[in-house]
Amino acid sequence: MQRAFALKAIRGFRTVSTSAALALALFTPLDLKVKEANRVEVTRLTGSSPLLPAHITLESPTPPHLLLHPALRHTYDSHTFWTQTRSRNFSQELTLTPPTPSPMGANLRMVRSGRPSSAMIEDAILSAELLAILKACEWASSNQHTSTVIYSDSSAAILAIQNRSNTHPLVAKIHSTVHHTSGSIEFAWVKAHVGIVGNEAADTAAKRAAKLHKAPDYTQFPITFIKHYTRSLHASVWQSRYESEPQGQHTKQHLPTIKHIIKLHSLAHNTFTLTQTLTGHAYTKQYLHRVKVTEDAVCPCDGTTVQSMGHVLEDCPRFIAPRSDHQIICSHAGVSPFNMASLLEDKEATISFIKFSEYIINHLKAFNNT
Repeated sequence: MQRAFALKAIRGFRTVSTSAALALALFTPLDLKVKEANRVEVTRLTGSSPLLPAHITLESPTPPHLLLHPALRHTYDSHTFWTQTRSRNFSQELTLTPPTPSPMGANLRMVRSGRPSSAMIEDAILSAELLAILKACEWASSNQHTSTVIYSDSSAAILAIQNRSNTHPLVAKIHSTVHHTSGSIEFAWVKAHVGIVGNEAADTAAKRAAKLHKAPDYTQFPITFIKHYTRSLHASVWQSRYESEPQGQHTKQHLPTIKHIIKLHSLAHNTFTLTQTLTGHAYTKQYLHRVKVTEDAVCPCDGTTVQSMGHVLEDCPRFIAPRSDHQIICSHAGVSPFNMASLLEDKEATISFIKFSEYIINHLKAFNNT
């Protein structure tokens, strides 16, 4: 079923193997997609996952009736402060930073007191950032400051808070806390790792928090965790299949891993000529003889050498001029001119290879008189 769609996506000949077609199209095998959907839906229904301890439950959206009434919701302006000197003169400033990887440490740093307060959580990074902001809001509310600005280097968290109708449970609590605070609380984004004193201190506190031995303050996980984990697991399974299947050897010589194909997709789109180059199913006489279009497989350049894709790319004197131009570009970039895994290290060299291969494919028919 997937094979036909994959061949159309990569614009390949129908003789291209299923393994190569799915890989070049980046179509995850259907059975793995079904397993992923099953795991996600089971998690939604049960509210838990066998991947995590039983006490860690699914993060559920806040029901609409528990959100603030639309008339009470505040619209937050977008503030950006790259240096502390540009900050407005608020009576209290709180600086937050996103936590380090698992176990994650979210923290808030009270600039006035200079005493960091840290919290351990077991959740995704965004939830850690939001939890730290929530703690800062609660601290500002309990201390009854007239004006407070909370700085964070997490643009994702700031954008989530600016969404008046966001149903994330932590965002909903932040909105409620801000609404019930007697003073005003504002949020601003600061650039990370540029020497801002408060942000650097918060980052240090986050690293300390990640090493604390204490009960987690937040024990819910987002559904995106299950999706990401499952896709990572299936990516390993897909890679093993890709490597072990006997078909598609020509493609695997160019692109030995799925990650190489992903990188290629980030630099160039699938084209008819590029697919021919990467699969070997092209207008070469080796392939045309295999499908009984030509009587022999030899290249007209000498009448004896088999005209394979490798021959026309690397050796055939008919294409020596464009080959030399491509090799010069690769020499300057310090990459191998005919090794795709090496070419992908340099965008200009990759584009040069694609143009060179296009030139060959576009001139092969006339060269072979086919």
